[in-house]
Amino acid sequence: MKRTVIMILMAAMLITAFSGFMAIENKPLELIDCRLTQNDAHLQILPGSRYRADSVSLTVQIEDEKQQHIADGFKIIELLHIPVTGISFRVPLSKRLSSETGYKVSVKVETRDSEASGKQWSAVKVSGTCS
Repeated sequence: MKRTVIMILMAAMLITAFSGFMAIENKPLELIDCRLTQNDAHLQILPGSRYRADSVSLTVQIEDEKQQHIADGFKIIELLHIPVTGISFRVPLSKRLSSETGYKVSVKVETRDSEASGKQWSAVKVSGTCS
């Protein structure tokens, strides 16, 4: 009887653990798109699950196909109101990018109240012209 109860409890714990009861990510922003120009990274963002009016820092790192660090960018933005359709921000880069190469783009979002979150894109090509 004791073994049966222990087996039922173990099975219930395993089912609970693997049935989708996972921690919800609390992000202030959702990064949905990244486009590169020769001097800038254009990021499209949506409000996240923990969105509220606050300052947010965006850190962008660019690597080439050989995973060598090429350029980076940083911008602090004040989020007062983000429409449901999203908003786009331009982050200036430290070096000029070549239009022939595909780049790996890593973006990290940090606020005072929540953990840092991020997203990566691979094989992003430079598009558009820079004036």
